[in-house]
Amino acid sequence: MRDIVLRCPDCHYLLHPVTDAASTSRSARCSGCTRTFTSSAGVWDLWPTRVRLTPEDSQWAAHFDATVGALGTSDPLALDYGSRRTFALRQRAMEELVGDVSGQLLLDVGCGNGLMARPLLLSNQVAGVDASLQMAHAAARNGLQAVHAPAFELPFVDGSFDGAFLIEVLQIVSDPYRVLSELTRVVRPGGFVVLLTHNAESLVRRVLYRWFPDEGPAHRMFTLPQLSGWLTSLGCGQIKGRHLFLPVPYSRPASGLPASLLATTLALRAEKLA
Repeated sequence: MRDIVLRCPDCHYLLHPVTDAASTSRSARCSGCTRTFTSSAGVWDLWPTRVRLTPEDSQWAAHFDATVGALGTSDPLALDYGSRRTFALRQRAMEELVGDVSGQLLLDVGCGNGLMARPLLLSNQVAGVDASLQMAHAAARNGLQAVHAPAFELPFVDGSFDGAFLIEVLQIVSDPYRVLSELTRVVRPGGFVVLLTHNAESLVRRVLYRWFPDEGPAHRMFTLPQLSGWLTSLGCGQIKGRHLFLPVPYSRPASGLPASLLATTLALRAEKLA
């Protein structure tokens, strides 16, 4: 098993394993500030001491703490999807975009309880990051190398992963470009980035949000040109988009406006350039 290369969330120096034969937990010490971090129940708590979440992000973290507490580690509804069917359709889209990979070290940012990435664990290693500590513990129980940290400040060195994905995360973070910047930073050149998020041009979503507005923090929405432009500015190329027509099990390569008006969800895959 490859170890993920951790860095100190405060000073960004490498973390080096601490050997203690008497301890049953794992520890690592920062080579800069000498702060020691411990992995408890399979979760590295690498939250930066100087970081405070915005009220919006704090509300989402508390929401997911509550959902996993109420629904448990093995229920996809804890991830706030409307149904298990729509969860399965997103998972299928994620697998198709990731492709047939094996022996890779992958990162799921906003991993929740780890269920979305579970199919990839059959032939890969997957690390997961979540701002909800309870979700991080659930992800560890479901086989991910779990880290409790903010998505906009990932505690990994540059180019640590062969690929990374954000599945229905960008719409619920207060600074989506910063999160995407961190995601691309930790992917190696030649690695891939996969995104699923809400489509701003969708008439379906506009109607839904008009008649059934969010009770909590609002969901953001994006366009394919916007996301493609962000990925390009962050050093990615070979960007391929798809329209998903959830909850209908149908998708197609991104095309013009008629399809975009009906598609509820955007899916993109990009390659990190050298």
